Amino acid sequence: VAAYLLKKQGLNVIGIGILFNEDQSELPRDPKSGKLMRPFGVHFINNLQRVKGVCDELEIPFYAVQAVERYKASVLDNIVAARLGGITFSPSIFSTRLILEILGEKMAALGATQIATGNYAKVSVNPTSGAIGISQSNDLANDESFQLAKISPRNASSLILPLSEMR
Repeated sequence: VAAYLLKKQGLNVIGIGILFNEDQSELPRDPKSGKLMRPFGVHFINNLQRVKGVCDELEIPFYAVQAVERYKASVLDNIVAARLGGITFSPSIFSTRLILEILGEKMAALGATQIATGNYAKVSVNPTSGAIGISQSNDLANDESFQLAKISPRNASSLILPLSEMR
């Protein structure tokens, strides 16, 4: 939806799919219950062909990123350490941070100037101090501002959230 809205505004849009699992064909299953398991705190992509199909439909370029090891180091290892240490850890905050780091790297490599996601939140950066301001989206029922708590100032200053004004 974010890509569609930005393309309608006349912006040049690039689609990027990020995989956090080894095999995109199937989600892992819980050995006890047999239920499908999803990575913590991310909208899990298990089929890049679907993402590529959306990009093809929108007539935008598509790139894929395999980030299994980075997800393990940035999110899974921290979950285990937090649980063992008896402290709280929010995987969705660190998953979002990782996604924005990867998108920022791709932005630089592809010569893009901004990052857009479908997060429901508002982000502002004070041009003088560099302080990041995060506030709720207009859709309070789907607000995701908490997920952006750990983004870097560099990524925040280039971030577009086209769904932030929608309900």
